[in-house]
Formats: sequence, structure tokens, C-alpha cells
Amino acid sequence: FRYKFFADKPVEKFESLILRNSGNDNMGLQFHDCFMTGLTRDMDIDRQAYQPAAVYINGEYWGLLNLREKVSTEYISDNHYVNSDSVNLLEGNGSIVDGTNERYNALKGYLNTKSSLQNDADYQGVRNQIDLNNYIQYQLTQIYLNNRDWPGNNTKFWNSTSPESKWRWILYDTDFGFGIWNVEDYQMNTLAFALEPYGPDWPNPPWATLLFRRLSSNLSFRNNFINQFCDRLNLDFHPARINADLDSITDLYDNEMAYHFNRWWGNYDEWYWRLNNRRTFGQNRPYYCRRYLREEFLLGPNLNVNLNVSGPGEGKIKLNTITPTKYPFTGVYFNNVPVTLTAIPEPGYKFVAWEGSVVSTEPTISFGMKVSGNFTAVFTEAEEEDFSVVINEINYKSH
Repeated sequence: FRYKFFADKPVEKFESLILRNSGNDNMGLQFHDCFMTGLTRDMDIDRQAYQPAAVYINGEYWGLLNLREKVSTEYISDNHYVNSDSVNLLEGNGSIVDGTNERYNALKGYLNTKSSLQNDADYQGVRNQIDLNNYIQYQLTQIYLNNRDWPGNNTKFWNSTSPESKWRWILYDTDFGFGIWNVEDYQMNTLAFALEPYGPDWPNPPWATLLFRRLSSNLSFRNNFINQFCDRLNLDFHPARINADLDSITDLYDNEMAYHFNRWWGNYDEWYWRLNNRRTFGQNRPYYCRRYLREEFLLGPNLNVNLNVSGPGEGKIKLNTITPTKYPFTGVYFNNVPVTLTAIPEPGYKFVAWEGSVVSTEPTISFGMKVSGNFTAVFTEAEEEDFSVVINEINYKSH
């Protein structure tokens, strides 16, 4: 198919597509998985794009389905510009979908020889084989969503035959999450669930939690995971973002739902009741995620990081892995888990200095989080001598 089906991805050709009936959410919201995976659109996560579709078969209305990308080697090729023939696509405990699992089996073997990765050299041996930011953001997303049809199920990951290629995880089929069965599931300790060493065959058997358990024994990984979890709770999973996304996706589906329910069965009032349940989950989930991070990793109290810039349009601040676009901005982090800040000037401006809890002219600073922090990045208009052009590649002949 040569057509740009999905507005939020640049892909314009597809070997295959899926029409999905929303899985466990069938005759519920009809967009549960689309909504949840869509929350990660600004994160380093492989996810399926979606587009609602009113389906007709031989002219007969067949209801509302979701057009989705199909998770395949072609999906990876389209989203990462690698040759599909070079992709190793695995699922579960390393079962082969396509390619080979030799390198993954070697990684599992290595993990099983180690009782922990406290030693940084051992940790580095694993880190060299996985895309660390992708893995961390994938894990914390599944934990935030409270997806308990995972990690022993609905797990796919991939690398390529290139020796430098690292394993990346794909987010899909998250239907069990976000309080689909019980709105009070926002209280569930899915962090402990994902670290369980003696889980049942389903849904979190020991093999499915092994990598996360080993990585979490390393202090550097723990601090990285904790900070990135806080980053996303402060931005992508913030209740205001949840409500805005629900408003947007509701507007997209609303007009079709009456026709869909009339074709099958369902209740429009119940549909809105389910929507409000998702809002309740989104409002309450961050508190419990922070609570379980504190309990699991023996952390101190919450502390605020308050950010501002000297003037609108002059620059931004990258806080660990997020770059807020509106200031002032406040994020919640933990005592004694250091954060990193980088000042990023907009075109035509240059960074001058940090003011507040740290006074520095270095664009990137670290703050130890002994107390709450206040930071203002000061920018000024750049002068002619501040600009330079660097030529780092010459294409002398196009093919």
C-alpha cells in the first residue's frame, strides 16, 4: 500500500496492515490500546500507529475498527531504515519470529551466570547489548500502565545483524492496563510485579523478569530508571496530559460510536462512564508509582525541581530525558538521586548562565537533590561571532 495512513509517522508505504477490534477493549472504548501506546509518541519506544476506520464489507457496515501497523520485520525496516532481511525479531523468551536468536540466547546465558550486576563491568557487558533508553522507557511505561498481561506475554524485541545493533523492545497489546477491569487498579504495585523472581508461568514467570531484576541491582541503572520514570510522570503521564489525550481521541471517535453500537451492541452512556474511569486512573496513578519507587529502592522524600528561562522563545531546558516547552515548569524527583540539566538556546540566541540553586556558565550541570532546586537558564541574543558553519560531509556524487 503506497499511502500515508498515519498522520504522526512519516511512513508512506506498507507491506501489511491490521484492522484490530481493540482486543480486550472490544465493545468498550474501542481505542484503549491506541490511547495508551499513543502516550509514548515523544518517547524512545517502538509503537504501532493507529487510525480509526469505519469498515464496510461488500457495502455492509461492519462497525468501527482500528487500522494499525503490523509488527513485523517490514515495520522495523520502515520505522528504523534498516534492511528487513537483516532484522532478528523475537518474542517471549527469545522465540524466533524472524531471523536468529543466537545473540539473545547468549545474553540470557550471561545473565544466568550472574547473581547481580552490581559490578559496573558486568553491567556494562549487558548495557552494550541493549538500547538502554528504549528498554528503560519500555519498562516504566508497562509498569505505569499496570499492564498485567505482561512481561511473560505480549513481548517482542529486535536487533539487526549489524554487530553494533542493540536489542530494542516494541510496545503493543497493552489492553489489560489502565484500569480496564477495575478503576482502582491504579493502586497496583506493578513495579514489584515486574521484579518478581518467583512468578507463575503467566503472566510474570522468572525468565520474563530476569533482565530487569539483574539490571536493577546496579546503582547507575537504578538512578537512571528512577529519574526517567519521574521524567515521564512529570510530562508524558501527567494527569493534564492524560486528560488532553483523552479529550482529543474522544473527539476522533465520538461521532462513529452510535453507529458502531447500533451495528453490534453497546451503550453510549457506558462509553462515557468508561472514559471517566480512565481519567480517574490517570489522576491517581502517579502518586502510587512514586510510592512504589520509594519503597522498592529505599528512596527519600519527594523534592521539586523548578525550571524557568530568561525570556519566552529564547531557549529551553532539558531535564534528564525530557525537554519541557512551557515555563515555569515543576517536576517531582527524589532526595539524593541527582538530576542533570542542559540549557538549549533557540536559533539566534546563546546561553549565558544558570541562576538559582546552581550558579554556572556551563550549559550542562548536575544537581545532587539534597534539597529542592530552582533553576533559571539565562539566554541572550547571539552576535555575529557566535555563529559558525561546520561542513562535516560532502556528497560529491548522488546515486
